[in-house]
Amino acid sequence: YLHWAHELLPHWSEQQRPLFRSGPGFYAPPARIASRYYPCRGCYDSMDPAVLAWQMTEMRASGIDVMVLSWWARGSGGDSQHIETDEVLPVVFAQAERTGMKIAFHLEPFPSMTARAVRANIAYLVGLYGDSPALFRDEENFPWFYAYDSYHVPPADWRSILAPGGADTIRGTALAARVLALYVSAGDIAEIAAGGFDGAYTYFAGPVTHGSDPRNWAQLMIVA
Repeated sequence: YLHWAHELLPHWSEQQRPLFRSGPGFYAPPARIASRYYPCRGCYDSMDPAVLAWQMTEMRASGIDVMVLSWWARGSGGDSQHIETDEVLPVVFAQAERTGMKIAFHLEPFPSMTARAVRANIAYLVGLYGDSPALFRDEENFPWFYAYDSYHVPPADWRSILAPGGADTIRGTALAARVLALYVSAGDIAEIAAGGFDGAYTYFAGPVTHGSDPRNWAQLMIVA
């Protein structure tokens, strides 16, 4: 129940915060879980091969071909519940290969994150799963990596691995990949372009941030 028993966190909006219950304390599964919705099959274990198999089968049946897997770097302390997501990769890839699902990686932030450290993480993941048929590759044979909280790393640092002439570039190497930056605020657009990213993505659904508001996407398209 580790992920279902998430800590009671305050709402991110000061205006909305008084309307919602927050900590100290944790949710109490299976009766109360950290979600506004309850899974129809009950609380499940994401490391259970059978659970992964039916989830991927359902995704495929819904027309979803690629899943984006959150991954925290080795030695980073894991996710918010201190789970080392690296440990689930063999099970996830095995089931993805069995069901025909493809996997891209969502690189979660970690302490002292740098572009060079991200490059090392890409090298690690490609080294382990680069030959797996479950690793998503686009028409040009590039795997995809989504860099969450990318704006915490200066564009010049990103260019060292993403620009063709960067000191530690992945371009034209065995690590060549599509790397996407997180688009949160209006000021991110110029930094994403300066960093040499292949594109941008929005994490939230709906107008939660400037970047996730569809009304602002035209600005990003102009730069693209």
